[in-house]
Amino acid sequence: MITGFQAPGTLGRRLVDRASEVRIHGQTLRLRVKVHTVGGLSAHGDQGDLLRWYGSFAGRPLVCLVHGELEPAHALQQKIDKLGGKAIVPKPGARLNLATMTMTSRSE
Repeated sequence: MITGFQAPGTLGRRLVDRASEVRIHGQTLRLRVKVHTVGGLSAHGDQGDLLRWYGSFAGRPLVCLVHGELEPAHALQQKIDKLGGKAIVPKPGARLNLATMTMTSRSE
């Protein structure tokens, strides 16, 4: 049984997607199990809850959206921007300079 969100590229997502094989601790295993998913379980609020929480901050601090899938992250980014905030969806390997609040890619 898989509960909650399973990020792309994770073992949990491969199980949810019913892969025929998975690698665990360097060993390739053929799956011969039934996988059941239980949606709706999460350790945080939904998008509306997150926007209400963010909206309570004075000064609307920068937000780096690093969890979940890209399409919903970009949708949340747009909604934060509409609240007068600033949100970014960094690419893997990006670095945030906390002194200047600027983002650089791995190659810079």
